Amino acid sequence: MKKKIFLFLLAFLLVPWMRVKAFERDLSVSLIPMVNYPEDVQAGETIAYDIMVQLVNDRVSMDFIYDSNVFELIGTESYDGFTLTNDGNHFTITLNGDEDGAGRAGTVRLQVKNEVSDQQTTVRLDEIRDPDHSDVTSESVEEVTNIGYRNNYLDRIALSTGTISPEFSGDINDYTILVSEDTNEITLEATLLHPDYANILEGSSQTVTLTEQDTEVTFTVQSNRGEQNQYHFFIQKGSLAPTVDLSLRYLISNYGYINFDPVVTQYEIRVPSTLSELELYAEANSDDVILEYPKITALEEEITTIEVRVRKTNNETEMANIYQINVFKDATLNTLESVNTLQDLRWGDADFVFDPNRDVIYFDLNDVTEDGLLDIGYVPTSEEASVNIQGNQSLTEDSVIRIIVTAANGENREYQLLPNTKQSTSTTSILLIVVGVILVISGIGALYVMYKKGGKKHANTKKQ
Repeated sequence: MKKKIFLFLLAFLLVPWMRVKAFERDLSVSLIPMVNYPEDVQAGETIAYDIMVQLVNDRVSMDFIYDSNVFELIGTESYDGFTLTNDGNHFTITLNGDEDGAGRAGTVRLQVKNEVSDQQTTVRLDEIRDPDHSDVTSESVEEVTNIGYRNNYLDRIALSTGTISPEFSGDINDYTILVSEDTNEITLEATLLHPDYANILEGSSQTVTLTEQDTEVTFTVQSNRGEQNQYHFFIQKGSLAPTVDLSLRYLISNYGYINFDPVVTQYEIRVPSTLSELELYAEANSDDVILEYPKITALEEEITTIEVRVRKTNNETEMANIYQINVFKDATLNTLESVNTLQDLRWGDADFVFDPNRDVIYFDLNDVTEDGLLDIGYVPTSEEASVNIQGNQSLTEDSVIRIIVTAANGENREYQLLPNTKQSTSTTSILLIVVGVILVISGIGALYVMYKKGGKKHANTKKQ
């Protein structure tokens, strides 16, 4: 009997200790950005962090530490199975139910204050503890975010002619531009990475007259705080004959919004995390180049990089322009709507009734404006959808305008606008085919009649 009492008392003392040890071993909390934020988060932008937990008890309490001089807490969100509450920057996560829980407990959203610029800040989860066992804690989890460090950078450079080497990047300051021997003038147009926080001292566009000697063009980017960053472009004549166009005319995917611009070579798109592959369609502006890219890419990782390469060999010199698409899997898109149609589509004063179920639509070249484009207006069926128009410039009878409607979940639908000359050509082709078939049938019928007459004549000859 004494032995049983001793074992009972021992178990009574050990169970809480074992519970604490199990909790200490199994508790984990992670602070994960919902997306890969760049190093240049700007004032006014919102960032969000997921809190990932593993609980073997019913609650865990923590302090979410952030610099209130940099951020303003604008909201929290709980997910199924958990309740996330906060008092100031002190958070409590409660597990709903009796079973152990693990996964994404909630999201914390912060907004960078408008007066913030050029500093580094840390977002941290600290003093994680079990309310029932205050001696059980976990190590701090930190995420470092740079605020405004890239204010005095260029985003891209556009050339009126020539090719640039190396490929433009805001982190590279010196470039060589090659132009043909007969080029007398060139225009460089620069675009700021953050136009609200910097300016270009020389102006965003420079046109220079070229001489036989190398010509240098400089752009000086100055942030609002006064820091300067210079880009140098050395222009050489006679290196190319003639200038080669290595740009794309179209860049389209079946998922993800691409706001395509031929001079922009870096893109980021977001797709549902359940998507297993992505389809791309690209077309070069010039027929005299080699276009290389995978039409279908497997999405096996959280981030997949796809390259579209436009290249040309000229005078034994290999030239290439590379468009890069970074594809991010985003679980938040999985449950969003997939409406990607237009409710209405118009251009100019055209007498046209839009049918949202027709993917190919014809327009009259007489409706093209003096600027060589259609004055297109549209209304998406869903307010959550985005619309991108490609190819609406310098319109001719061979042009194709592509209207890409992207649903909230990233799924795309493409409408094509073609000149009605193609419709006429198509109708004419059909008529010619019909006439051809009729002539063939008539010919076969005539041969059959001749065959029958010949047979009868042969029979009559035998009788005689």
